[in-house]
Amino acid sequence: MPKSMDHNHNPEGRPKGAKDVAPRKLRRELTSWTITRLLENVAKYGTLAQAARATGLSPQTVYKLKREDDEMGKEIAAAQEVYFSDVEADAIDWARRGVPVGKWYKGIRVGVEMERSERLMERILEAHLPGYNRELKVDATVRAGVLVVGAVPGTGEEWREKVDAEWRDMAGQPPADPVESD
Repeated sequence: MPKSMDHNHNPEGRPKGAKDVAPRKLRRELTSWTITRLLENVAKYGTLAQAARATGLSPQTVYKLKREDDEMGKEIAAAQEVYFSDVEADAIDWARRGVPVGKWYKGIRVGVEMERSERLMERILEAHLPGYNRELKVDATVRAGVLVVGAVPGTGEEWREKVDAEWRDMAGQPPADPVESD
């Protein structure tokens, strides 16, 4: 049966009795205390869902508030920046000082060592020092299940001279004059 003959629909295709509805407003007004707590929790937890639950709001309410209120969206973004800067500071601290790891002998804890993450330190250096480790190129291939890395032939001193010359070239300095030995 065509919709025009269906008694449950009007000619515009909407259900019978449907009204134009304005977007729903929040069920309750948010107080300045609630907004302050929300922003503090965003800075503490980093995610809107966790911050909303800690404040006593639904995540949907917070997402809607961020989407519809430009000023609130900016404040939430600023609170998230605070969270990310804290996380970055913690990562730098962990990379520099390490994390405590218990040492055990026959089931008895005999001490604690600080263990550092070299990979974390590399990632931080890559983020903060432009060009760090980007010039390093390694030719590695896998042949018959074995990792093959190309080696530089020669002695350690020859290799050091070659690397020093490459670094001088990259820095824009002319290579040092070769010293002739008798």
